[in-house]
Amino acid sequence: MSPKSEQVERELLAIGFRAYPRGLLNGFVFACLTIWLVWPRMPHQLLGGWFAGFATIAMCRLAIARAFAATAPGAIDTRLWKRRAAFSYGATGFAWGLLACCAIHFAPGVHIFVLWVGFLIALALFAVLAVVMLGAIVTGLAAVFRSFRARVSGPG
Repeated sequence: MSPKSEQVERELLAIGFRAYPRGLLNGFVFACLTIWLVWPRMPHQLLGGWFAGFATIAMCRLAIARAFAATAPGAIDTRLWKRRAAFSYGATGFAWGLLACCAIHFAPGVHIFVLWVGFLIALALFAVLAVVMLGAIVTGLAAVFRSFRARVSGPG
């Protein structure tokens, strides 16, 4: 892989790992709201165990992010860190999927939970779409500005 590609990968990883604390806080808030919604209809021991597991995954994700931040940029093995990032996202998704399966089993009448998970997915998709659109707008405006500046300054 070219040094430029590795630099881009390192920067993308850095952006993702820097966003972990905010994402973990959001996940914690959604986990608390979800438990509050399904508490009356699901076994409390199950919810407590799930929340403990979710918190453990979150703490592991935070430790991974801190370890990445403490690693010198030249010493970053992008393949290793990409695997760690994928594992942490996968573990979080598994935890949410496990809770959804348990909700379907223990509380089949909890339609609000299905709507809640749908809301979380829609929110995540909207956030990604908004970032992509913002990037496209900024890139387009930068191109227009460069073109305008080239016309104003003239040739040479």
